[in-house]
Amino acid sequence: MLPDGPVPQRSGLRLDHEHVPEPTQLFTWRDDTAADFTKPDAVMQGTIVEPSGFVGPVPYATGVVRIAGVQGDHIANAVTATWADVDLARTGVGFCRRC
Repeated sequence: MLPDGPVPQRSGLRLDHEHVPEPTQLFTWRDDTAADFTKPDAVMQGTIVEPSGFVGPVPYATGVVRIAGVQGDHIANAVTATWADVDLARTGVGFCRRC
């Protein structure tokens, strides 16, 4: 395997262009801030900005059921109940492996 870049003079390798790879394209690394990811043109597919400013993957759980509930009896009549009757602020959220 040939090295990338200049070949040292004492390497014993031939110094012709046939054996030395071409230079690679140069890129500039940019250190983005959390504010950069809140711009309208930012692509955030599958990522989140954590409160400390780190960019990470969207968390997910496998093999569990997410349970959310509201406190109290909000269904006055089971026959006429609608989703609007129970579309309230959740008072508890949890995960269950063996429901």
